[in-house]
Parts: sequence; C-alpha cells; structure tokens
Amino acid sequence: MRAAIILVLSFILGLGPLEASFIHPRIINGHNATSGQFPWIVTITGKTKSGDQTFCNGVLVSNKAILTAAQCLDGIKRVSVSLGSVKRDVPLVHTTSHHFAIHPKYNATTFANNIGLITLANPLSFTKFIKAIQLPSYIHRSDTFTNSIATLVGFGRLGNTGSPASRLQFAKVKILPEKKCQSYYGSLVSTTNTMCSVGSENDVQGACPNDNGSPLIITEKLTDILIGIASFISTKGCEAGHPTGYVRIGPYVTWIREHIGY
Repeated sequence: MRAAIILVLSFILGLGPLEASFIHPRIINGHNATSGQFPWIVTITGKTKSGDQTFCNGVLVSNKAILTAAQCLDGIKRVSVSLGSVKRDVPLVHTTSHHFAIHPKYNATTFANNIGLITLANPLSFTKFIKAIQLPSYIHRSDTFTNSIATLVGFGRLGNTGSPASRLQFAKVKILPEKKCQSYYGSLVSTTNTMCSVGSENDVQGACPNDNGSPLIITEKLTDILIGIASFISTKGCEAGHPTGYVRIGPYVTWIREHIGY
C-alpha cells in the first residue's frame, strides 16, 4: 500500500520518471471560462531548494491569503502567484511571496491534511476580476456534499499528454459517497476530511496529473463557496475516468481563519 500511495503522489506532482521538472496543471473535458467568472483563481509557480520549478493552482481567500495544497509548498523556498485573468500567460497581477504555512499535521505519504496557505506581502485591491472566495459557513463545515454537483476550476493541459491550455478551464463534477471513493483509494479516504468526484457531464472529466490545489466550489444564491481543493488522482491517469480526490475545506475553516486574521 505504501508503494502505491507514493506512486499516486509522484503522478500528481509530476515526479514520475517520464515527467519534466516544470509542472503543469490540467482539467480534462472542461469548458472555457469567461473573464471575471472565477475571480478568485490563482496560479502558483514554486521554486524548490534545488532550483526546480513546480506549478499548482490556488484560490484567493482574503486580500492577502491564498489557499492551496500543502504538497504545492512542501520543499519550496519561494512562490510566484498570478491572478486576475482567464489567460494563463497574461495575468493582471503577478507577485512573489516567501511566507507560507503548511498544516502542522500534513502527511506527504497519505495526503492527510494536504492544505497550505500563502501570505502576500501587500494586500490586493479587489476588482471585477480579483475577489476572495467565500469559505464554508458553520452549517456547511461538517457537510460531505454527497451527490452534490460542484465545479472544479484550473488551468492546464486537457489530458495526460499535450500542451497546457491557454485559457482557464472548469468542469461540472459529482461528489461521490465516501464508500464509493474508498473502493478506489482505500485508506486515502479513511477520514471525513477527504472527498472524491467524478464527471457529471462526461465519465472522463475532472483533474489530471499535477492539478494540485485546484478549487472545488458550489454556488448558492449566486455566491461561490469553496468546499475542496484537489489533492490526488489515480495512478492510471486522468483519462481512465477514475475519481479525483480532494481535501474537504469545512474541517479546516478555523485553522484558515487563524492564519488570515478573521
């Protein structure tokens, strides 16, 4: 089991023997986003201590804080973040940060508590294209969202191979019951802090290798609410139609608020 778990991690981080050190995120069978549709999406480029680059997604949760997967920050000495545009190479804002926090109980082998925060040196000015997402309210913090339709958002390639997408992608996905998720991933989903999804419009729809930190949202009364961030996928890749695994945000709201100051 340990070897299998490590193999999953190598695929999602792009550390397998056939992967380059420059990492790209991907969503398969998604749709092109429009300007301002997801104003809280962030791309994160990390620089490791050995000089390699990593690439992840994140989500703006305040005017100075970005939430992402802990694995996107583990071993990183500096990150660059870009936001404000659906065009990946033409961001409205680009800045760097040396300040980030990984959840103290993060486990790189089992993906437990796979969540981290980046703090920006200067607050951002909110516009139509740059806004913070809403965290789950108290009534949603223990919700598993089973059978709910949610939206996964991110930049990147559209399958296991090919070039990164030049435009922000999103896909509608369905949240699976915990037992169904466990039938694929076993002990990786043994806690209520993890959930899985499959495509709602297409059997092969969801995150692909390296789509770390991509936000999963629901929309209530025209308000986007963050319910998960992409954590792991199947070792068979994203074209096999297997579920995407997420960290469920509800149990971490208190930890997030302690770090962002409200």
